[in-house]
Amino acid sequence: MCSSRATPSRTPCQIRANSTNHQGGKYPFNIDAIKQGQGCGNQGLEKAIPDKWGDADFYFACQVHDKCYATCGYTQKFCDKRFLGDLIEECGKMIPVTQPLCGAVALSYYLSVDGFGEKSWKKGQEECI
Repeated sequence: MCSSRATPSRTPCQIRANSTNHQGGKYPFNIDAIKQGQGCGNQGLEKAIPDKWGDADFYFACQVHDKCYATCGYTQKFCDKRFLGDLIEECGKMIPVTQPLCGAVALSYYLSVDGFGEKSWKKGQEECI
C-alpha cells in the first residue's frame, strides 16, 4: 500500500493529494503545498538561465522541479529525470525546425541540475513537507 511519504530507497509512490497543477494531475504531489523557487535561475543567474527559450516556457517545469526537490523522500535522480521530461515536452510546442535546438537547451538545463543540484536537493529534503 502506498504511504503518504515516499522513501529514498525506492521509487516514490504516488502521493494522494489534491493536485491543482496543469496536465490533469500529472505530478504525484500537491505542487501548491510546497515552497516555490525562483524560476529557472537562482538569484543572480536569471539572465544566464532564462525561464523562456523562444516559444518554450520552462518556468513551470523549473517550479515543479524545485517543489519535487522539497518533497520528502524523492530522490534527486527522480526529480531531475522528470524535469528533463517536462522541458522536452515544452520544446514539443515549438515549430519542428527549432525543436532539436530547444532539446539541446533542455538537455543543458538537465545536465546542470544533474551535475550541480545535489546541494539544493539536500536542502530541499531538510525542509521537506
